[in-house]
Formats: sequence, structure tokens, C-alpha cells
Amino acid sequence: MSAGGSTSVPDMTLGLQLLAQVIDRSLRLANGKRVAWALVLQVGEAAQYVSNCERADGLALVEEMLATWRAEDEAAKRPDAEELP
Repeated sequence: MSAGGSTSVPDMTLGLQLLAQVIDRSLRLANGKRVAWALVLQVGEAAQYVSNCERADGLALVEEMLATWRAEDEAAKRPDAEELP
């Protein structure tokens, strides 16, 4: 999966840092407090991420999400699976 285009790593890093500030402020305003988050995106052939938490905590967020997706996918494959809400 590639979105195309070519952005230099320094340009992308600065852009991601600015985006992180916007996301962090927006979520804090919406939630009333700071919440941990991680954003993963495809840049050329490489996956990039930005987050407001330590790398290990961001990894835990992504792993938890993937585990949930996998469990949902496996549940959907069962012949007795009910529709998910």
C-alpha cells in the first residue's frame, strides 16, 4: 500500500511533530484530559508513526488494537458468528 509522492524525512518529521501537537490539543479539549494516542501512516515504502507517549506505550497501544482486530476477524470466520454491532 503506497500513497505515492515523495516527502523528505526531515520535512515529514517536522510535519508529524506539528500534527502531533494539533491532535494532542484537540483530544485534550474533547476529552477534558490528555489521552495516550499513536498515529501510524505510510510514507513511500516505510511506515511512520507519531504519538504523545513513550515508544513502549505506543507499541502497547498498537499491539492491543491489532489483537482486537485479529479477535474480531477470527470471530467473524466462525460459522456461528453473529453480526458485530
